[in-house]
Amino acid sequence: MDKNRIKIGHQEQADLPIYLYKNGKLVCGKYEYSGKYIKEFSRVYEVIYDLVRPESSVSGIDVSMFKPWNAIEIYEEYIAKPWKKSIGAKSLEKLSIETQVYLVLVPIREVFKKDVHAKWKKKFTKSDINDPNIPRKGWHLFRSPESEKSV
Repeated sequence: MDKNRIKIGHQEQADLPIYLYKNGKLVCGKYEYSGKYIKEFSRVYEVIYDLVRPESSVSGIDVSMFKPWNAIEIYEEYIAKPWKKSIGAKSLEKLSIETQVYLVLVPIREVFKKDVHAKWKKKFTKSDINDPNIPRKGWHLFRSPESEKSV
């Protein structure tokens, strides 16, 4: 995995990862976002990188499975289920970081969805309806021409 990218999600229909690069670009398959928020996304990359602090400089960071934690979820997952009296400070710090990263990615995911929809709509309306390679769904923008033929 490239050390200059962070996996922030997974596009289920196309079965492709969504990456945030150090320069602020969002990439999923052959789709690439490099719009007006690219400088902000680059700063978000730095924030995530500083929070997660990867152990190895070779492998990239995967925050795609991070979720927001609240007191009730922490209690249920870490205290009630395993029936412990308390949770350690390191575990709480890890959960806090997961929540921070998740919250900072929410606006990026929204921009990603809106941009994909806008690009798809533009391409779909400009295409000939009889063209077999026309992207029928937004996620078709992520696929390469070879994979489009197989569907």
